[in-house]
Amino acid sequence: MTFGFDQKTIAFGSENEYFGWWRKNFPQSWDIHGPCIRWGEPNLNFLASALGELPFDLIYSPAEESFYFSDYLFEGAYRPVSKARIVALAQKVVQDSVKDANLSHLAATGPIFHSAESWVNQAMLILAVEGNFFKGEKGHRRWIEGRFVEPMEKPSVVQFIESKIQPRKGEVLSTPDAYMSYSFFCCEKGLPQVDKTQFKMQFAREVKNRWQVGIRNDLKADGHSFQGWSELAVV
Repeated sequence: MTFGFDQKTIAFGSENEYFGWWRKNFPQSWDIHGPCIRWGEPNLNFLASALGELPFDLIYSPAEESFYFSDYLFEGAYRPVSKARIVALAQKVVQDSVKDANLSHLAATGPIFHSAESWVNQAMLILAVEGNFFKGEKGHRRWIEGRFVEPMEKPSVVQFIESKIQPRKGEVLSTPDAYMSYSFFCCEKGLPQVDKTQFKMQFAREVKNRWQVGIRNDLKADGHSFQGWSELAVV
């Protein structure tokens, strides 16, 4: 993932007006949310929105709990990017804003720099997209785990459930066993595999919607307690 700015775009403007740089480079965010500093504190709504005005169309998918950016190297397909890298990007934006600035401007921008993680957290709300952003005829293409994922393609967790999971009385399915079976399924089918945290969230939501079976923490087998689902089995 390459982050960069056109130097003509980010050139430090009036040395007497540091905040003018932010208004020039992120005009939509400024018009909607106001200045980057408000009442002496970083304006998190503006700063979070500003990340969405960067050239690579950063978005946040609540359904997958992940940031994505549009990568021109992969035909504009959206690629996942970690929160840590977005925080680093936010701090780089602040550093770019004070190039050739005087000491007073450097001091003024300190709170913005140190609040980078807070405005990235706020971006999860400001830059959130609808659940159908990657689905359906008008959905967006993704590049995950070395392959394109088309918007009409069902997520790998959904395909796994439809192919391998059935209600079975008296059966119990632990979270580790479900994820291990899912991993084998993805390898066999050549599908992109989500991590354990995302799998548990997506799997739990799908089986709850399909069979009204919720995840439990009090299941028992061979004298041991574990987390998982009752009345479900891998077939």
